Amino acid sequence: MKIEIKEVQIEIKSLDDFARDVDKTINAIKAGLHPKYDGKKLVFPNLDVLRKVLTPERIRMLQVIRANNPSSIYELAKLMKKDRRNVLKDLRYLEGTGLIHVKKDAKPKSQRRNLVPTVNFSRIVVGIPI
Repeated sequence: MKIEIKEVQIEIKSLDDFARDVDKTINAIKAGLHPKYDGKKLVFPNLDVLRKVLTPERIRMLQVIRANNPSSIYELAKLMKKDRRNVLKDLRYLEGTGLIHVKKDAKPKSQRRNLVPTVNFSRIVVGIPI
């Protein structure tokens, strides 16, 4: 049985390189081409910003979600032994980056529906230009 490892690539680019990429994207759109974000690559302007986004606790959160598939934010907070509000804050932050997806569970509308966090990859690969 073949096991597929899904990766998220993180790249660090200078602001000049990033601006050139934005110009290319704008020109492609003007030419009628519609580039799409594939959900597999994040770009940061430098290593300091990357470190602020992917703190040790946020990486641990990604690992806990991936390993345990919690059925709610409350369950995730229990697994992490942290306050639910702090977990929710980091969860929303990571959701904004696209590293975590949060969806409502499939309970009937008459019942309270839980927010279920998911991580759809098993590896983060960081590329640092030299």
